[in-house]
Amino acid sequence: MTVDHLADERKEGALLAIAAVAHTNMMELILKLYFSYYPHLSRIHVTPFEKDARDWLKVQMEEIARTRS
Repeated sequence: MTVDHLADERKEGALLAIAAVAHTNMMELILKLYFSYYPHLSRIHVTPFEKDARDWLKVQMEEIARTRS
């Protein structure tokens, strides 16, 4: 956990929201741990279900378009 793999994207403002699909408890734990170390993005969602991730992203993109933030 010494490298922020998303730092460049965050700096450029290219990263607005992340939904990650984790099919195992271990992967979900690792993703949540990573995002707790690098919490520079407020729109993060980890779920075991792809549909849930897509639905959540759709709502986030609509909110970002509406509020511009």
